[in-house]
Amino acid sequence: MFLKYMLVTLKEGGVYISSGSTKFKQEKTEIQMLIYFMHSLIIYTFLFTHIFTLDIMDFLEEEIKIERDFSYLLNLILSQIPAHKYNITDFINGALKIDSERREDVNYILNFFLHLRETDYGKEYEKECLKMLEIEKDGDMKINKLLSSKKYTINDFFLFYLHQSGYINKYYKYKNDNDYKKIVSYILRYGVDLKIKKSVCKNLLIFSNDYKNKYNILVNSIVIFLYQNSDRQNFCLFILSTLINITNNNDEIKNQLIKLNISKVANFFILSKDYEIVHKVILLYINLSKEEYMCDDMINNGLFINFLDILFDLYYINLKIKKEICINILCIIGQVLNYKKYAIFLLNNYIGLIEVAIYIYQTTDFVFFNKIKIIYFFKQIAKYNYIIKTQICNYIIPLVIKEIYLFSNKDFIYSVLNLLNTISDYKTNCLALIQMNILDFIGFIKSLSILDLYKKAIQIEKKIKKNLDVVS
Repeated sequence: MFLKYMLVTLKEGGVYISSGSTKFKQEKTEIQMLIYFMHSLIIYTFLFTHIFTLDIMDFLEEEIKIERDFSYLLNLILSQIPAHKYNITDFINGALKIDSERREDVNYILNFFLHLRETDYGKEYEKECLKMLEIEKDGDMKINKLLSSKKYTINDFFLFYLHQSGYINKYYKYKNDNDYKKIVSYILRYGVDLKIKKSVCKNLLIFSNDYKNKYNILVNSIVIFLYQNSDRQNFCLFILSTLINITNNNDEIKNQLIKLNISKVANFFILSKDYEIVHKVILLYINLSKEEYMCDDMINNGLFINFLDILFDLYYINLKIKKEICINILCIIGQVLNYKKYAIFLLNNYIGLIEVAIYIYQTTDFVFFNKIKIIYFFKQIAKYNYIIKTQICNYIIPLVIKEIYLFSNKDFIYSVLNLLNTISDYKTNCLALIQMNILDFIGFIKSLSILDLYKKAIQIEKKIKKNLDVVS
């Protein structure tokens, strides 16, 4: 099937065959005809296009290599002889010199024969190919110059072949941890085989949690790959998930993302209305919005406004992914509220934001969603307005108390205590809290015998009693 496919490809590609370019004399079988086309393609695209650039000795040497390649290919396919009977080094070195106009056609053939050698990385005669792993004086690999020249499209599997060989071949090995990552970058940036790229993306995601600090050299290629494949949902989800993992508490990568204009591609995804991807972008910006300079970038490029628009568009829709999107946007807003200049902008221009957040909290099931993020938002926004403190006290705290009695989750309780500490600054709220039996609730928290919760509960209890003494 592969050979038939290649025959069609060559014919459609306008690769014309010279009848005098081969030495077949006997009657040709169907397979021999297919081999004839493959062999003629190699000779036509390599020897004939370079005949005027080679001296006589080079010409004879390259002709011998091509004839030897053809002999290997013919024996391999007609006789089904194992792959180790032909020398792939000559074949690859010849293919790399083929004219760029014919390179795409030959790419499929080269891919095929490299796959036949997939398990044979360590043979001595492969070391000529592995010289491409050598480090040049500028600190980069030799193969990078070939790739960046863009004179031809490199074969993805050949890159993968080098990648594997760098580990286990005794002649040329990766000198340091970054060298093998460069090959991965080359596959993402220069490759065309989507299956190989998908495999690379999966592996990037799998290792991104445990090795997040080793991805710095890959970030540029990862983001470029994201730009180039923005129309492929599965790739985008893999890459965005990887970025989520590696940006957590990694300032160096965050700085790289700003330089690569990550907010522009994020805006593109947000406007696409593909909510799976939108959700990944929002999760990424939960990590990125922890620093002021990232908030500046997000706001200056209009991304924050788009987040707010999504929140107001989706908050009333009771679908899981849209509910999660709204909750995570509230978390981003909470982090932006760390900076007073943006808090003033929000309170002046987005009237109704607190009502939307209250509605989301009241309609969100504690069992299926992470409500800590909403509590965090309430704590952050309550710092700036006493009316908001009162709204939270009246509409959120009664529900929160019931939830804690039903679900004693330490992290959730701690976040609620932080919220109570904020709203109990306002004396009128302390009276409202007493009517909710807040002291009994605090007694329940202390009875859990968890030290940090106990200390926080004591602090709030003292504050409420002090404010009540002043009121009375």
